[in-house]
Amino acid sequence: MKKTLSLLLILTTITCFAQDIITNSTIIEMKRAGLSKPIIINTIEDSSEYNFDITTKGLKQLSDSKIDDEIVVLIMKKQKNKSENLIKIDGIEFNLADYGLFINENGKKIKINSHLTQVDMGMKLKAMIPNSSADISIGNNVTTFYFNFNADDNSPTNSVFNLTNSISDPNEGELVKLTKSGKKREFQVGKVGMGRLKSEIPEKIRIEYKVEKIKNNLYKITINKGLESGEYGFIFGAINPGATMKIYDFNVQ
Repeated sequence: MKKTLSLLLILTTITCFAQDIITNSTIIEMKRAGLSKPIIINTIEDSSEYNFDITTKGLKQLSDSKIDDEIVVLIMKKQKNKSENLIKIDGIEFNLADYGLFINENGKKIKINSHLTQVDMGMKLKAMIPNSSADISIGNNVTTFYFNFNADDNSPTNSVFNLTNSISDPNEGELVKLTKSGKKREFQVGKVGMGRLKSEIPEKIRIEYKVEKIKNNLYKITINKGLESGEYGFIFGAINPGATMKIYDFNVQ
């Protein structure tokens, strides 16, 4: 019973720390709570929201609290990498090591999640998302997106399950409007003809956008006007009508 309560206490403590910005004080509190060195290291490595003090004063605070040297070195490396990768655009801060699609909504940076499509075979080939609505909703006044991709990642981070990463910038992609169909959303990606698959996205569902390179692989994407209410998605990379694709989908209210 005591072991169960201790485990629950540890899990609750980790969850609380994971929801906050990780700082020197967080690490000290974790040690005082009796969390092991591997758990503290894993928390630091997995954290995306952190702000460590690696000044002489901050390092002395960690030393006085008897934080292991390996943990301190990890903290120093993590904070140094963050400082080197930080860039501010349109009033919001980006970390060049944080990959994905983002928006700036009223001064707050929001990440748009990606999902994998399924193939709906027929004379008209469709890409399908097996749910009725995106988990991210944005206002129709949002016309700017920010896309940061990892060019060193050879996994299929573009859109299609290929052996190599084929995206070099967001110009190699599409913004499309999705159609709701029962408990799924879908859009046409091609046709079947003459014994082969042909890639073809109807013009009426395509949304034009402009791309501006900011730094490294961080790009600013701007559409000409606010989007109408509905479901939308960005696909970056080659369009393969017979393959599963990665789509960054969102809902406009």
